[in-house]
Amino acid sequence: MLSDPSRELRRSRVRVVQVDWRLYQYIDQNVFNAVNFNGELTQSLGRHNSNIADLTRNNPSKLPPAHKLTLVGGPVNLGSGACGPHYVYQADKLDGTALTATEAANLANDLVMFGYGNAGGNNPFIAYTVTGQGCPAGRTCVAVDPTDGDNGSGTTTTAGSAPTYPMNRLYDATNAKLNSACVTTAGKLTSMISKCSALPSTCGYLYCI
Repeated sequence: MLSDPSRELRRSRVRVVQVDWRLYQYIDQNVFNAVNFNGELTQSLGRHNSNIADLTRNNPSKLPPAHKLTLVGGPVNLGSGACGPHYVYQADKLDGTALTATEAANLANDLVMFGYGNAGGNNPFIAYTVTGQGCPAGRTCVAVDPTDGDNGSGTTTTAGSAPTYPMNRLYDATNAKLNSACVTTAGKLTSMISKCSALPSTCGYLYCI
């Protein structure tokens, strides 16, 4: 949880103005657009600040508690209804004691900046849940699907043409697409590869670069 959301918002706005819109001359706009980033970051921090302030005034029982997260598993498949690979984190209080299931569920309110829930705009790609899968006994864990498009291809315009993947990345734990043809978001024809140091292990992900 932000200790002082308004102060963090002011700091972030200072950082945002350092993003020079003229970067578009040098950076692929499919990868990064400075103007869009400026606006989205400012709006996202504003939503988060407003949500925390509203909960503080009207529903403090829903505030995300001070906490720490420890990665304990992932990427894992949480089964039917869970979109994409999830990463599982053990959620604890700052003193190391376990969060209750309710406190863990409240951590989702810290994701409003990224579009989670009604206050954030209902971003459909954030799949946050409290889970017991892979969680140490006596502890509470949460799982997050951090990105969109990890397990599907983009739309192709020509039948039989190589697919394009969002963010040029595909979650493929079985390596079924390793070395298969693909087209980057910048239009380059290439092949799906692994970025892991020990081939053919892919750490679950393949990249089109």
